[in-house]
Formats: sequence, structure tokens, C-alpha cells
Amino acid sequence: MKIPLWPFTALLLFFACQSESPQQEKVGEQLQDSTGLAAEFIAFPIPPLDSIFPYFQTSGVVERSPSNRFYNPSDSGLFVFYTLFDQKRGSGAVSKFQEIGILTTHTYFKPSYGWSETDKDQTFILLHLFGKAIKLGKTIEIGMSMDALTEELGQPLYQRDSSYVFLGKNNFIGQFRFENGTLQSLTYGRYNLPDEIFGLSKTEKRRMVEEKLKGPN
Repeated sequence: MKIPLWPFTALLLFFACQSESPQQEKVGEQLQDSTGLAAEFIAFPIPPLDSIFPYFQTSGVVERSPSNRFYNPSDSGLFVFYTLFDQKRGSGAVSKFQEIGILTTHTYFKPSYGWSETDKDQTFILLHLFGKAIKLGKTIEIGMSMDALTEELGQPLYQRDSSYVFLGKNNFIGQFRFENGTLQSLTYGRYNLPDEIFGLSKTEKRRMVEEKLKGPN
């Protein structure tokens, strides 16, 4: 006597539909999240200051630490800004200086001279960049594509008009403005963010990030 196979086939199909791999579950969670772009959070690259200081021309104090907005390396010191210029060779021996950005660091006030770009106690805090001379991480520079940016930083937290905002595990927020498929300007820095931010909803993450980006200091 032959036993029909359809009951066993139906049973196997039932259990197959009930069990999903972790990867399938992750995809399902991303599809269910309709509040914004799916983001995986990683530690973002910290630019070496020695690669930026050759472009500085002027400097000044932003505020004394600690800061409600910026990442606080310590309970004392100063947040200092450096205006950055790229020297372009013009006709003949004439050189033209084009402003390309502003760097903010945390440092300590020295009674003898205040502070200097040669001080080794400085911590990278923030970089506003709109010129192509400076590169961050492996590939991040003005003129790059969105695909190259996501390859290095992962997916953005959200998009607003032509700007994409990224959140890094090490207190980093990056805001990148694109036009015609290429990066035109960026704000990339370390902010005073609580560790709990990564456990918040995407809407709450966005609200907190936007507060830091708009200031005040």
C-alpha cells in the first residue's frame, strides 16, 4: 500500500515558512522600518591634524570646555578654530589663497602664547570643508560620489533635501551636501552625544542629531 506524500510535503513547507535565517530577519526589520534610511553604525575615521594644519592661516577661540555641543576630551581647556586656505599658483609668481574650510580642535591655553597648531595636546573636533585639498579617511573628499561615501561610512541615518547625515559610534556626525551626484561641502565632527542614542528610535536619533548640527555651541 502506497502512503500519499502530500501531508509530509505540506508539513515541511509549514516549518520552512516559520523559520527564518538571521539575515532574513534583519532584512525584514529594515523593510518594516519606514521612518527613514536603514543605517548600520560603525566607528568613523578620525582625521590626523598634521594633514590639515598645513592649510591654516588664522585662528581664534570658539569657547571654553566643557561644551554642550562638542565632544569633551576633558573638563578644562579651549575649543579653537583654524581658518583653512589652499594656495593656488596664479599667473607668473602670483599666488592666490582660496578659503576651503574651518577646523575646530580642543586644546589647552598656554600662558606664554595661548595656543599653536604645533601643540601636540590637541584633539580633532570638527571640520567644515568646501575645498578639495583635504581628504578624510581613505576616500572622503570634495567631488566624490555618494556610492564611494557609503562604501566608507555605511548607510546614512537620514536625508534632507540634497544633504545626507551619517552617525558614527565614536561620537561622530557627518553632514554631506551633494549636487549633480558629487560632494560639494561637508560638516564632519565629534559631538557631545550620549551612548544611549543608539538605542533610540530613528526619529529620536534624528531629532538629537539635528539639535547638535544647528548649535548653539
